[in-house]
Amino acid sequence: MIDEQPRDGQQSGPTGGTDAMIHIPVELFIFLQQLDVNEHLRHETRRRLADARTRAAEDRLALERAWRTLDAALAAESRSRSELLTLTS
Repeated sequence: MIDEQPRDGQQSGPTGGTDAMIHIPVELFIFLQQLDVNEHLRHETRRRLADARTRAAEDRLALERAWRTLDAALAAESRSRSELLTLTS
């Protein structure tokens, strides 16, 4: 926050001195705010990427389990078909 300088005859603090506020140019203040926003966005992006990687790994494991289940079902069907053919022959 940018604090205004006290005008002539005004006191800015209880002791008559200036507050502990550092006076900086508006452009520098806006630049520093933008840096803070950029850092927040980078943190959010890193968090979202980590979440996406976690979900991708979980999806990959679920897909591998589904493939194993499908392979087992196909193998069972093949055995059943073979057994049926031997019984009917």
